[in-house]
Amino acid sequence: MPKRSVSILVMLVTLVAGCGGDEGDESEAPTKAEWIASANVICAEMFEELDLIPEPQTPEEMGEAGPRVTEIHRTALARLRALVPPDGEEGRVEQILDAAQATIDWGEEFTDAVAAGDDERATELLAEGERLVSESDRLFGDYGILECLESEE
Repeated sequence: MPKRSVSILVMLVTLVAGCGGDEGDESEAPTKAEWIASANVICAEMFEELDLIPEPQTPEEMGEAGPRVTEIHRTALARLRALVPPDGEEGRVEQILDAAQATIDWGEEFTDAVAAGDDERATELLAEGERLVSESDRLFGDYGILECLESEE
């Protein structure tokens, strides 16, 4: 999504959040569309941060970049978990976020294996990672959270 679209989306979410209801009504669950818009903003910001990290070319560089990448992913996931899910969608949202957590945990383990020079373990983890990313992307995509997709399109 182009940066201009993200800016417009942020503005719309802010306007929608500021409209209607009493100020004391803050615990009211958002609509599914509002939740998706907020989630997409969080993920777009996450990928902007990730884009600033150079692509590692060596195991040493992987060891240096890995913790920062993991931190960015975990922060974004914490922000997603902090969003109140739409009424009746709590279970589905939890399933999506749990899949993202599994992918983050895998990424951390994979990065550690590569950085440690454990090629055997890194190779074992590759197939699992592809499955986890695919499942996470499927869940995010099916729900409409397109900015959170990890795989290249």
